[in-house]
Amino acid sequence: MVVSGQKLAWTGPCADAGLDGTYGRTDTTLTWTFATQPTLGSMEVRTRPAESSTGDLGSALTGGFGLVNWRRHAIPVHEARSYEVVLPRPIGNRIALDVDLVVDQPDGPTCVMPLFTKLVHAEADEDERRLSVPAGIVLDRSRYADLTLPEPTVEALVHAFAEYRGPNGMGDDEPDYEAWRVWDGKVIRDYDAELRHFLFGDALDLGDWEAAALMLEVLAALHPDLDPRFATTIDEVNLPQFHPLCERWILDGDWMGDADPRSDQQPCQRSRNGAYFSEASTQEWYGYPDWRRSRGFLYHNSWVVDADDLTREDAWPDWPLGGTVNNPCCSINFHEASHAMGLEHNYCAYSAVSRWDGLPYMTAPWSADDLAGMAIHLDPRTTHGMDIRQAADALGIPRDARFDELVANPWRACGRQDPAWTAFADLIFARHVSSANLGTNHPDDRTPILYDR
Repeated sequence: MVVSGQKLAWTGPCADAGLDGTYGRTDTTLTWTFATQPTLGSMEVRTRPAESSTGDLGSALTGGFGLVNWRRHAIPVHEARSYEVVLPRPIGNRIALDVDLVVDQPDGPTCVMPLFTKLVHAEADEDERRLSVPAGIVLDRSRYADLTLPEPTVEALVHAFAEYRGPNGMGDDEPDYEAWRVWDGKVIRDYDAELRHFLFGDALDLGDWEAAALMLEVLAALHPDLDPRFATTIDEVNLPQFHPLCERWILDGDWMGDADPRSDQQPCQRSRNGAYFSEASTQEWYGYPDWRRSRGFLYHNSWVVDADDLTREDAWPDWPLGGTVNNPCCSINFHEASHAMGLEHNYCAYSAVSRWDGLPYMTAPWSADDLAGMAIHLDPRTTHGMDIRQAADALGIPRDARFDELVANPWRACGRQDPAWTAFADLIFARHVSSANLGTNHPDDRTPILYDR
């Protein structure tokens, strides 16, 4: 597509800033020419997923790939009045982009002007669609092949279905027992058999990749037919993980409407480290075309503390100026992946999805409870959509007095899994803490806390 002769039309205080001129594009080569030589401090082109203008800030329409396509591309300022830049291909699959031109004037305002909406790159060729993991990342899906996993128990079943919706606690605090139950509507979460994972985003580090490899190895042991591995092409990916850097400009655009820029908003959360899991059915609702083969996506953002952050009422005293706000690598990877494999929040000790707060216990990989619960969802005998009673029947777990007791009091399942799951969790933990790239301050003593009320 060729577009030419469009007028650079700035608004507000930038209308008379001496930035008149024209712009155009040939496919994804952008050009613009100022009528007179402006005085510029800096200039950049910004892109964001076009879906954000419709309110799809979680990027479900693109299977999450919009989350890593809020991007800035610096344009060197020179003495000539004309500029040309080839817009880089978006990260991931083919998505539509909205494109803005941003200029900063040393003695004037920063001016932002929309150039194009719903710009789509040409279809990627075979080489451009290939994916490769960083050097040194090794996935050994036979690492736990010698383990004999226990048969499912009623304790594992109840943990797989129960959810704690109460407030966070400090571990020693009693949970809100009324908020911990097997809620109506909770079903087995298990989609297609294969799992093809990959990581995307500017804030990734080797710890994220090592944690992903560790998780895939564990899932291979829990359910070999899942065939979990890193994708080799963009077309294979059905459980992507996105780790973008949340920059302040993402919060400041009109797409936020009247929302408080300090609130937890997708796709950029600066009030706290933000993350979530989006399941495939959410993408179906948004109209994502590949939702039937999708296992959902995982999201996790980091952000860099600036001077404005330190003046906030909710600023944490340990925020370092210029430092990155993030969970220690890589607790959030295990937390959100636990949701993807079927688990909800709980209040069990040392669980990756526990509501314990203010303690280091969530910075370790999966616990015995987590492993036993995920195994219920991934068991070939359970199918997507089964409720707890259907799953019990499929697994041959009696619906007896013990079943009724735990369904009514699911906290009694915590820490009472088959000892083989504890041995497995200890192996995973040992590998996790032996890596220089995986951070954890999890205590050595991980004795389960039993809630016997």
